Amino acid sequence: MKSFYKQTTENIIRRINSFFLLLIILEIVLKFLLVTRHKIGWDEFYFLSIVHSFKRNELIQPFQSFHVHLLGWIPGFAENEVVQVIAARCFLLLLLIASGIFLYLISREFLNKSGALFSVFCWLSFSNIINHGASLRADSFCTFFFLLAAFALLRVNRGRLWAAIAGIAMGLSVLVSIKAVIHLASLFALLGFLLFISHQKKLCLKKIALFSALVALTFGLGFILHRQTLVQTTLLAEQDFISRTSSQARVFDEFFPKVGYFSDSLRKNLITWWLLGVGVFYSIFDLKKGTNKRVVVLLAFLVPIFTLPFYRNAFPYYYFFIIAPAILFCGFLPHRILQDFQKTGSKALLLPLAIICLPIAGSAAFHYYKAFNKPNKPQEEILSVVHKMFPAPVPYIDGCSAVSSFPKVGFFMSNWGFENYFAAGKPLFRNILQEQQPQFILADTPHLDFRLPRNHIFFEINHDFFEKDKHVLVNNFVRYWGMIWLPGKVLQNLTAGKQQSFEILIPGPYVVDSSHPVVIDNKNLKPGEKAILTPGNHLIEAKENNQKIVLRWDKIEYIPTTPPPEISTFYGF
Repeated sequence: MKSFYKQTTENIIRRINSFFLLLIILEIVLKFLLVTRHKIGWDEFYFLSIVHSFKRNELIQPFQSFHVHLLGWIPGFAENEVVQVIAARCFLLLLLIASGIFLYLISREFLNKSGALFSVFCWLSFSNIINHGASLRADSFCTFFFLLAAFALLRVNRGRLWAAIAGIAMGLSVLVSIKAVIHLASLFALLGFLLFISHQKKLCLKKIALFSALVALTFGLGFILHRQTLVQTTLLAEQDFISRTSSQARVFDEFFPKVGYFSDSLRKNLITWWLLGVGVFYSIFDLKKGTNKRVVVLLAFLVPIFTLPFYRNAFPYYYFFIIAPAILFCGFLPHRILQDFQKTGSKALLLPLAIICLPIAGSAAFHYYKAFNKPNKPQEEILSVVHKMFPAPVPYIDGCSAVSSFPKVGFFMSNWGFENYFAAGKPLFRNILQEQQPQFILADTPHLDFRLPRNHIFFEINHDFFEKDKHVLVNNFVRYWGMIWLPGKVLQNLTAGKQQSFEILIPGPYVVDSSHPVVIDNKNLKPGEKAILTPGNHLIEAKENNQKIVLRWDKIEYIPTTPPPEISTFYGF
């Protein structure tokens, strides 16, 4: 009878584990579908543009550009940048799956199979992971390397090889992104706790030294080799980059600069955050009782989460970077429930498990539904039109390097980008237009859509250009198709027979769009005819009073025939 009772409880636990595994597989399938359909984020386009800049032998910073070697195959995959990002996302999805496996293996060091599987399920169901996991950002690489290193260090007592693997992994992670030092701090805390509970402290110290040496060696050697592949920058430029990066990563005059995003994550993942807190409580309780001293090492995994009140760029995608492996604390409650069930066989104990599991699954389904309603097809359509209009790369202006295979001019128009722009304290677009001659604007940020009211741009980055820059852009570009603006002039309220001067900054053929003929530089032109305009001042004369004349740059290879997608396609996260 006792054997039958034990067999029955084990069968139930086995079915529960199979159910958790099924949910995990379902989420991976949904994630695959999502990475191929979800809109491309600003940072993803920018991350891709660095790869293209490297391929064009352009000047790029050696810091935070190591991924050009990991993703060098992307530019040849397809012409359209959206398709390129999707290909990269599929590769990063494999890293996400590997990260999930390492999360499970780390969890198994402290939890039973049910608790470990539940932790992975909570991780994949977290709204920030649904929206930003496997995105084309440094976070995808760093999370993988961090979990690999954490797993290796937990096995460090089994041989020096594991310390070496961890050191190499973290050296590579810091090469990909400087913010991986946050993960490094967590791992050094982990090593400190391991040293504290170790009975062979001398041996443990040797392995810590090996880990530290290989982090430094991998980063140092990797950086030197990486730098040799780049167009050389000056040491001063690199020091300036480090200074600006560190100043942007911290905030001294404001506590919890991105508390709104934390509140949003808390609201959307309330049960998961609660379970994480319960797990921390259980681990501290076990520690005080002395029943499981090894659980102290888990507290090291909370270090990245404690950066939230201080890290300036704690945007929604940052939670993918910090939540694992701390999320394994979510597995403590199921671990305890099924431990008690195994002892007592009381099925009433399974009710709380269902109560916490079903809402998490329901929440994940809801967030997947919302994410699928933000498709990347409109972005792909817009970029397809750009490539048809300009078959060969040309300089252009936009907010986030969306046409990554083309040389972007101007700055990355994020919050950080605008702060650097304002810190420079001087207009820059007149010189850009004269010297680099951008051939179109892609208005993928509200700042570049000059039809919008300028008193309040509807975006979280509520900045605008200097007045002189705004004047230069407004007076030298005209809207052509959706988000695409071409060089051009709009001349209004002209007096018939009276010449008026106008300036051209971007030379080329300009087509006349007007209801009546005009005279440009003493040459009669009918509507639809072209004038070849050189840089400098020109004279125009209207045939009718109050005549509106649009001069539009006409050096394009394709005229779109379909209506453009909605303007907000690229906005937001």
